[in-house]
Amino acid sequence: MPSSFIIFGASSNLIVDAVIESIKKETGREPDSQAIVDGLIQTTIGWHQEGIHALAEQTASAAVEFVEREFGEEHPSTLACLNNLAEFYKSQGSYEEAKPFFERALATCEKALGSEHPDTIICLNNLAVLYRLQSRYGEAESLLQRALTRSLSALGANHSQTLAILQNFAVLYQAQGRRGKVESFYKRALAENEQTLGAEHPDTLTNLNNLAMLYCAQGRYGKAKSLLQCNLTNKDKLWLVPRTIYPYSLEETFSRHKANGHGKISQRGNKFARNRSDMFRDRTNFS
Repeated sequence: MPSSFIIFGASSNLIVDAVIESIKKETGREPDSQAIVDGLIQTTIGWHQEGIHALAEQTASAAVEFVEREFGEEHPSTLACLNNLAEFYKSQGSYEEAKPFFERALATCEKALGSEHPDTIICLNNLAVLYRLQSRYGEAESLLQRALTRSLSALGANHSQTLAILQNFAVLYQAQGRRGKVESFYKRALAENEQTLGAEHPDTLTNLNNLAMLYCAQGRYGKAKSLLQCNLTNKDKLWLVPRTIYPYSLEETFSRHKANGHGKISQRGNKFARNRSDMFRDRTNFS
């Protein structure tokens, strides 16, 4: 729950102190640094969910300052908090404010983990999505191509991250009106998802829906209808607008860094995330 002690315009130190007091009141003991980071992230999520975005921004910023001071730039919690703040700004349409935090997360992952580490690939994808939202289509395509090449090499064609990148390629091309490319990428992602995840998996349904909406936009209603009828029993999982698959919501950031070891990630190959099974699910509450 958000700390009731936090007020608008509070300094980062005051926000951290308020979270510490809240944790002490709840647990009866002095929290360690990791517990404070957890509390800051939980408080950010709480303010965001309540729609009090100014306090969410203040708390997310305080978390970045605190975690960098306590753990250093390469700690998993630092990367999580950087991405947390970037995703917050993106969700508010503040794309220029989000950009430096996505860039810092990418640069740190490349330095600490290497160019083909799954988390580096995720950071490439995140920045590409931001560029698409800014209509910087050439830069977005270049980043997605880098992410796809690395993901195919490191993870394989059937990995969820690879499939998500294919999906995001299609959304990018749809934004540009490049319908021929859109269809090929949607079909490719749909076929791979059906084979790997199954016909009723949320990512498969997202792919199917996007392809159906593309056919509607092209006036190919028969094809769209046949696709949607394949999943009438899952119609509560289908949507009426093209969907992008976004990794790293605020909630995922918290669950990810809680699952990680908290040593510095100075060696390549040290795991930044243990479980990526749902990393590329579409998170509508934070996109």
